Amino acid sequence: MRTWVVLLVLVGCGTDEPDDPCSTTGDGFAVDLHTTEVGVFLDALTVDANAVALQDGGPECPFAGVPGAHTGHYALAVHHDRYTVAVTCPGNDVRVLARGIADGATLEVACKAPRTVGGGNTLLAHATSGGLPIVVQTFMGLAQSSKVGIADGGVMYQWRALAGAYDLVARGHVGDTNIDGPDKFHIVRDIAATDATDKDVTPANAPDWVAPGPTVAVSIGASSLAAMSYRTKNGTRVELGLLLADATPANGTLSTWPASLRGPDEVHIQTLQVDGSSTRRTVTRDVAEPTAFDMALPPELTASLTAGVFTFQIVPDASQYVFSCETAKHAVATDLSPAWLGDELAYTLPALAGVSYDDCTMWTGTAIGQSSPTDSWKSKLSIVAH
Repeated sequence: MRTWVVLLVLVGCGTDEPDDPCSTTGDGFAVDLHTTEVGVFLDALTVDANAVALQDGGPECPFAGVPGAHTGHYALAVHHDRYTVAVTCPGNDVRVLARGIADGATLEVACKAPRTVGGGNTLLAHATSGGLPIVVQTFMGLAQSSKVGIADGGVMYQWRALAGAYDLVARGHVGDTNIDGPDKFHIVRDIAATDATDKDVTPANAPDWVAPGPTVAVSIGASSLAAMSYRTKNGTRVELGLLLADATPANGTLSTWPASLRGPDEVHIQTLQVDGSSTRRTVTRDVAEPTAFDMALPPELTASLTAGVFTFQIVPDASQYVFSCETAKHAVATDLSPAWLGDELAYTLPALAGVSYDDCTMWTGTAIGQSSPTDSWKSKLSIVAH
C-alpha cells in the first residue's frame, strides 16, 4: 500500500510580533503645514516657525524634528491614521495640532508676530475738525481705532499690509464731541496695499456718510451679551453695537449696517454670549439680512485635568477641542480633532523638548463647532490643574 505524505508550507502569513505602531516606512500621506505670523500687518506674513516636530502615529510614538525650507511650508509624510504636529512660535509659544488623515491634507498655524517685524506698505487716513467738533472712529481689516471726540484738531490713522485689497470704514458725526451720539458711516472700498494715498475720513453731512440701517430688537438673560457687527467683502469688521446684561435680564435694540452701503458677499455677524461661574458659551450667526437673536447656545463643556491628563465629555457637533494655557513664560495650546480622538475621552499632554507644564495651573478648554450653515459656536471652560 502506497502512502502519500503532504507537507503544507505557509509563507508570509504574519508574525507573532504586532505591527510597529510607529513605523515610518513607505511614502506616507502627504500633509502640507503652512506657518504664518499675524498681528503686525493686516494680512498674514508667511514665515518658518522656530521649530516643527511631527509625531507620526498614536501618542506612544516619538516626535521628530521637521526642517524648514524658508518658505513657511513643511512637507509632512504621515504613515498612520492619526498624527500630531508641534509648532514652536516666537516667544516660546507652542501650538500642538492632533489630527487624523480624515481631516485633509493641509494645516494652517498662525503665530503672533514679534513687535520687531518691519517692512510692508503703510496705508494712511486722517480726520480734521476744522474748528467744528467731530466724533470719529475707523475700521480696517480686524483693526479698529478708539472712538474719539475732537473739539479742535485732528487725528491720523495708519495700517501696514503686505499685499491684497482692503475696505476702510469710518463712523462718526459732526457738531459735538459726544462719543455716544448718533453716528453715520462712510466706506472706501478696494484700497490696494500699495496705495499710499492719505484718505480723508472727516465726518460730514454728505451723501456718502449714511445713517445706520433699521434696528433689531434684542432680549437677553442675566450675565449675557448681544452684539451686532458687519464684515465687508475684503474682510473689514465693523462693530455696530452691543447690549450687556449683568445681574438681571436686559432689553434693547441693535443697529444694522446701512442698506445703501451693502455689497455682495458681505454679512452681518450676530453674537450671543452667556457666562457662568467658570464657563462662557458663544454663538455667532453670519447672515446678509439680520434676524432675531434666537441662536441656540451649545452645551457646556465638561472637562478636568489631573496629572497631565485631560478627561472630558464629547460635545455634539464639535469639530475641535482646544486646551490652552498662557503664563508669563510661555503659552501652550493643544488642538484636537474628533478624527484624532476617535472614541477616546482622555488626552495626555505630550512630552515636548523645551516645554514644561509646571507653571500651567489654570487652563482654558474650548469646544468649537457649527450647528447650521449660518451658526457657529464656542463653549469655554476654566480648568484648574490638579
